[in-house]
Amino acid sequence: MNNKISRRHYRRVPQSALIAYSENILIRTRDVAQFAFLQNEVKALETPLEQYRAALAAALNGGRAEIAQKNNQLKALIAALDAVANSLEAHAESSQTMILDAGFSVVIPPARIETPETPEIQRISSTGRKGELLVLLNDADPRAVLTHGIEYSDDQGQTWKNGIYRNQRRFILTDLPSSPQLFIRIRSIGRADRLSKWSDPVLTAVL
Repeated sequence: MNNKISRRHYRRVPQSALIAYSENILIRTRDVAQFAFLQNEVKALETPLEQYRAALAAALNGGRAEIAQKNNQLKALIAALDAVANSLEAHAESSQTMILDAGFSVVIPPARIETPETPEIQRISSTGRKGELLVLLNDADPRAVLTHGIEYSDDQGQTWKNGIYRNQRRFILTDLPSSPQLFIRIRSIGRADRLSKWSDPVLTAVL
């Protein structure tokens, strides 16, 4: 379970919303037994929060000096939030719930991109029409598959042709050459163009 606090979250919220964000952390943690270890950092958050609140209000109708002061107080508030986050993260260990209870957000890890497994050709047969084959596949994890690449060989697998794509697990191939011995192979294509290995070639006949 991820237990990293998303510092990017409170660095990127609108400056006015940062006040409510910080207040929420104070309400959730101040004088709460669960966060007894955090009280020094929580108390140290109060002063920069109030100073930032005043500086932000002054900067709304102020000039360069007021804006500069607001920016300085913003840095101080962020530093105080970082101190709370550092202490909390060190004590939370694997407890994501404790981090959320304190009012922080957690880092959401990027989704793992899996390489699709090699598809299995369960069935391949003529449709009864010239140049057509009906294909039924078995994907071990169809959620990891965006589409399939299909190739055929009419020279015993020496060369492969076509390279068409189908995203279904059951489909009809068309415009194939008439042959009593045509090899078909298929591979799955997943996210980020991850490619499975080619399936074992399957020998079939095409009208």
